[in-house]
Amino acid sequence: MGNNTTSKARHWRIDSAATSCLITADRGMPRILYWGKKLADDEPLDALAHALQRPAVPGSLDIAEALTLLPEGGTGFSGHPGIVVHRNGAHSISQLQIDAVEQSAYEIQFTCREHAAEFSVTLTLKLDPHSGVLSFRNSIQNAGHDDLHIDWFASAVLPLPANHCETWSMTGRWAQEFRLQRVPIGHDALVRCNRMGRTSHASFPGMITGSQAFNAEQGDVVAMHLAWSGNHRVMVARARDGLPLAQLGVLLSPGETVLAPGDAWQAPVAHFARSDDGYNGCMQAMHRFVRQHVLSTSQQQTPRLVHYNTWEACYFDHSEEKTLALVKEAKAMGAERFILDDGWFECRNDDTAGLGNWSVDAAKYPNGLEPIFDAVRDAGMQPGLWIEPEMINADSDTFREHPEWVLGDPNREQPLGRNQYVLNLCLPEVFDFLLGHILTVIRRYQLGYLKWDMNRDLTHAIVNHRQGSEKITRAVYRLLAAVRDAHPEVEIEVCSSGGARADFGALSHGDRIWTSDNHDPHDRQRIQHGFSLFFPPEVMGAHVGSHHSDTTGRQHSMAFRIANALVGHFGIEPNKSGLSDKDIAVLRAASVWYKTHRDWIHAGETSFMAHPETQLIVRREVANDQRRALIIAALLDTPEQAVLAPIRCTGLQPELSYRVSRLDPETFVQTNIVSMRGDSLAQTGFQPPLMQADSAVCWLLEAVDD
Repeated sequence: MGNNTTSKARHWRIDSAATSCLITADRGMPRILYWGKKLADDEPLDALAHALQRPAVPGSLDIAEALTLLPEGGTGFSGHPGIVVHRNGAHSISQLQIDAVEQSAYEIQFTCREHAAEFSVTLTLKLDPHSGVLSFRNSIQNAGHDDLHIDWFASAVLPLPANHCETWSMTGRWAQEFRLQRVPIGHDALVRCNRMGRTSHASFPGMITGSQAFNAEQGDVVAMHLAWSGNHRVMVARARDGLPLAQLGVLLSPGETVLAPGDAWQAPVAHFARSDDGYNGCMQAMHRFVRQHVLSTSQQQTPRLVHYNTWEACYFDHSEEKTLALVKEAKAMGAERFILDDGWFECRNDDTAGLGNWSVDAAKYPNGLEPIFDAVRDAGMQPGLWIEPEMINADSDTFREHPEWVLGDPNREQPLGRNQYVLNLCLPEVFDFLLGHILTVIRRYQLGYLKWDMNRDLTHAIVNHRQGSEKITRAVYRLLAAVRDAHPEVEIEVCSSGGARADFGALSHGDRIWTSDNHDPHDRQRIQHGFSLFFPPEVMGAHVGSHHSDTTGRQHSMAFRIANALVGHFGIEPNKSGLSDKDIAVLRAASVWYKTHRDWIHAGETSFMAHPETQLIVRREVANDQRRALIIAALLDTPEQAVLAPIRCTGLQPELSYRVSRLDPETFVQTNIVSMRGDSLAQTGFQPPLMQADSAVCWLLEAVDD
């Protein structure tokens, strides 16, 4: 924590470069007094606490509700409490008190005790000096002599600015992830719960709140995220006095988490970003935080290789001859990594059989996978392989030998997902079996990449006769960590039927996220917009699919498909209809352009433009040195007005002159349009051409030296 020891102060302060967080004690517990733009170093905290003291509400208790870091019903809080614990139904009232405080430059830790109920909590706040992201890390310990049952223990409870009256929550489904839903903050709580055992397509563990009609560039905005890949609850509600509060945590089933005497439980970390210039500011703070604290250092120093993924090119229809032909095709298109997807192992001819048989199908690959990956390496590409280790089919040798390895109640029949069961990773023999097989395929084939998939919800997550979804999530993390520890050079893609395991917790054990199984650029524009609010472009898997989308049935131009994929981690995934020679040449040109520009795009600053045409998504990527920018405007439907409003670009150096060139994403020919100063580009912008629905226009902006 630092060299500061226990403090007797009743007000505390931590600062980042541009942000201050002030904390005070409210009837024995800490609460956030202020979090926002940095205050003067000599700001008197006593006076500020007095000025911001909230009065009691008429008709309620005699004193104002304590809106602490862990509000308790036992202190008179009438909303959803931050903590609900008991001892087999007894000692359910708590009144925690600060016992000790430790503080360092950017972090403060409160140890609080409940003497009558005999437990303690540790509440840690950290303000990241680089990004300004405020992170909460809470834990609880049983100091009693019998079991302590945890029904709810929030990862974070944060009072929101009083002017926040709207939320963006993310809903969706398979192939329609990260869909934004704007809801007013009224008298009823907005609660998003996930009981699917994985992060889920339908309920992303985060929200964005803001002032009236906030958008990309205007409004007071807070973004929140729970770094957790399992069941969760995210809430925004008003306290009795009207102040909006956010609360995030693991959604626990009754009896799921019980602490024996002396045991402790660590809640997942929750992260918050704040901006008074629209959600762009929150998004950029989250991107900086992910790059510095979630991703590994080595990944930040490694270029994001162009992918070729085989799934839609062959599905389960594998053969050595076909796959070797795909290797040549991938090389011709400029791919740098070749990923052999599902269908390579024994009995895997469809999704009804084979999971658990982690040995090569000799009928498809009579010489094993060595000839395939030798050809991949000879072509100058890195080999990658699809696995789904957490799952098993009933029609597999492993299931027949070890039916007791299945997660669930052996006395009950459970519904399946994609014809498969989930393995109980909490069993040491299962964990060791899977780790051994994963390490074997990595070493045997000298893999540089794993596409780690997970294709079903958890329904009967029973561990030791109790609900165990939370324990399974942590076991998945341990397995991922063990693989990374053994082979840190291997990159891991986090995939779960597309984007159903997209969160900072999963990403901390991986290198990129498969955003969605939907390649259709019309849908992908919305999906990638929602995804980008929390994740930087370099971790966003974005592939150019075929002319005809297998998922939606729509057809789109190559230019639109490429424009959609250029800003993410670029890849190619054609379907069985194949590609023409012209398509291959265009994709080769796209790969060359991506390789030339990826370093600055994947380290720079992302923003969106609040364009008056709601069907136009304008995405801007600006280099850190502010000398280059890529702007992509995608029109998803026929616009209401024939002539679109000008396109602006912020984040450039005001006094520099920039050459604005239109980039044709089929030929990659640049056509110079105009030269403008950076301040003019931010204020007036430039006129886009007439556009049709389901098309995109790309511009490259480059500083012109005098």
